[in-house]
Amino acid sequence: MRIPSVALAATLAFVAVAADADAKTFRSATISDAATIDPHANNATRPQNPRKREETFAARSANGTGPFVFRSRAPGMRTVLARNPTWWGGAAGPTDVTEWQHAVIASDATRIAALLSGEVDRVHTVPHRDVARLQRDQRLKVLVGQENRTMWLAMDQERDELGSSNIRGRNPFKDARVREAGCPDGFEVALDCPAGAHDGVCQAAAMPAQIGIRVRLEVMPNSVFVLKIREGRSSFHGLTWGVPTFDALHTLRGIMMTRGQAGGGSWNWGGCSNPRVDALIRGVEAATDPAKRTALIRAAQRVHNGEFGHIPLCHLMIPFAMKANVTVTLRADNLVFGRSVKVELRSAQADPGKARPAERAEAARARRRHAGRARQRMDRVADPERRAGHAEHDAERDHPAHRATRGGEREQCRGEHRQLLDRVGDRALRADERAAVAARGRVEGAG
Repeated sequence: MRIPSVALAATLAFVAVAADADAKTFRSATISDAATIDPHANNATRPQNPRKREETFAARSANGTGPFVFRSRAPGMRTVLARNPTWWGGAAGPTDVTEWQHAVIASDATRIAALLSGEVDRVHTVPHRDVARLQRDQRLKVLVGQENRTMWLAMDQERDELGSSNIRGRNPFKDARVREAGCPDGFEVALDCPAGAHDGVCQAAAMPAQIGIRVRLEVMPNSVFVLKIREGRSSFHGLTWGVPTFDALHTLRGIMMTRGQAGGGSWNWGGCSNPRVDALIRGVEAATDPAKRTALIRAAQRVHNGEFGHIPLCHLMIPFAMKANVTVTLRADNLVFGRSVKVELRSAQADPGKARPAERAEAARARRRHAGRARQRMDRVADPERRAGHAEHDAERDHPAHRATRGGEREQCRGEHRQLLDRVGDRALRADERAAVAARGRVEGAG
């Protein structure tokens, strides 16, 4: 039986492979990978450094109680997880994934092509230009929902002179009026953005010339971008911010609190600072009364927003695309849990004769072509005059070794013929399944 699988890519994609009826393989593809192999395999005495894309033996071999266990990993290429047969949540059901294959496909075009060809079952982070096209494909379904993540701009409010600019001796971004309404005298500045899924937003943000700020967009690899902002060399940058805790304190501490405060300002690389905001955030940390805590959160937001400490641009949307028989929960935190992925099994007993006329005609032509080639090959094998020009072909023909050889070649032909007929039947079966999916309609959801 042919079982579908799935692929992801932060980004993901999914794949169809031959498997037993009791096994479902889920292949996931991503834009990037996050690890390098630790050369000291058993060096578990020091922590893993994710910033350096390090992968340690302890991280790959940790004991756990989850629904999947580690099977293999090729950094930058593929990670394979298998269902945990002793998982406390129970055995895999008829539509549960029993193997997850997560593949790295960095190119948007290649990742989408893999989905359309059936090589993968799902892609994570679909380029916006491809969403409408995939929504029209009845073999697929596309889920679109809002992510708990905001795109925003940060300005250098710390240094006395603005780098990557055409002005010297001053920093206009230190003036809240410039951050709010621009500069009547005008100036030029570079806008730094990481390359990836949000380039279009950065391009749109790089057009405030009408308020006197001429922006020069500089898109760079994420590793270069992060190093630049951490070293304080960026005058103006765009970044996204997600909240895995779903708590406003994560944002207040991470990007609004003064950098250098204990536990605060970890991503405040623009250097905005206000003692009043810092005090309100400390109050949020200590508050136990929900109403008081909410009031403090809103007060801190009002002060920060009033000074245009950051410029929020938009909330990001999550587009997932997958095969019609794959079900994935669209979460606001942009995570996919293997235990929640379902794959609808395709009936192995479907009648290929019910395929569409074009599919049936193509299958018939393929059968005729292969049957003709098989007959020609078997005729060559059976005719001793065409075999190497041996003078005593009658004796050699009757030799046990030659009889065995001819018999083996005939069996090879018959085997290849049977395999082709199986592939033709699978093609017709898939056409029948697509027609059934079209009748049911696509399942689309919005988070």
